[in-house]
Amino acid sequence: MLPHWLQWLLATPVQFWVGRRFYIGGWVFPRGGNANMDVLIALGTSMAYFLVPHSHNIWTGSTCLF
Repeated sequence: MLPHWLQWLLATPVQFWVGRRFYIGGWVFPRGGNANMDVLIALGTSMAYFLVPHSHNIWTGSTCLF
């Protein structure tokens, strides 16, 4: 298994290069007053991408409580 930092680094081109279509669509439609599925996909994948590196610390700390 690869280290977590390397997995996150390998996911970066997928997130921003492959998902570029969703970011562009998510930026254009709300500016016109509409929202579509591209907005939800861009927000959801961005939150997952940026919060996963911090989630390891959250989950290991919370398991100590149980």
